[in-house]
Amino acid sequence: RKAFLKFDLASVPSAAFHATLRLTANSLPQGTAPAQVFAVEGDSWIENSLTWNNQPVLGAKLATASITAVGAAYNFDVTPFVQSQQGDDKTVTLALWDDATARLYASFNSRESQTGAPQLIISYVPDTAAPTVAGTTPTPGGNVDPIAPAVEIIFSEPMNRASVESAFSISGGVTGSFSWSDTALTFTPAIALQQLSSFTVTVAASAADVAGNLLG
Repeated sequence: RKAFLKFDLASVPSAAFHATLRLTANSLPQGTAPAQVFAVEGDSWIENSLTWNNQPVLGAKLATASITAVGAAYNFDVTPFVQSQQGDDKTVTLALWDDATARLYASFNSRESQTGAPQLIISYVPDTAAPTVAGTTPTPGGNVDPIAPAVEIIFSEPMNRASVESAFSISGGVTGSFSWSDTALTFTPAIALQQLSSFTVTVAASAADVAGNLLG
């Protein structure tokens, strides 16, 4: 037998998180049994019309546990797959199936259960990592593109944009305007940088990411 579970991730922010599937066992007719959780890419199935013939295809095995006691809750770490689905269609489907030849049977509480219904527990991970500069245009020691004479800095993660703009400077007091695209800052100077024999771009250590971590 197989069981399919679907969770809506629309309200889950894109911040770093762990995802745990928690299931409560309600029957072990043959004693201790394994339970295995699989990724399912297809989310279009409907509970009331799901059959063996139209079931979605199972993907990679995500986690496994030995089910030993009725009434106990069991946790399955499904973080990587849930993160990928949160960044895609914001819906995640998981399947339970024992693919071993013994086919030992375990059943779990359903969403209709008054207690111990299936849960997808999202716990957020504090961001303590310092952001870094992942790339620049022009590259250090390189030449300014005469067609698009701007300076671009790509950061490793979303930044506090005001702090970055305050920390940004170009030698000689060059002024200009800022624009952003995701984690990339573009500075368009008020003068043609090609007029300068050389220039230095500085982003001071006061620049921070959205969690307040200073630039590393």
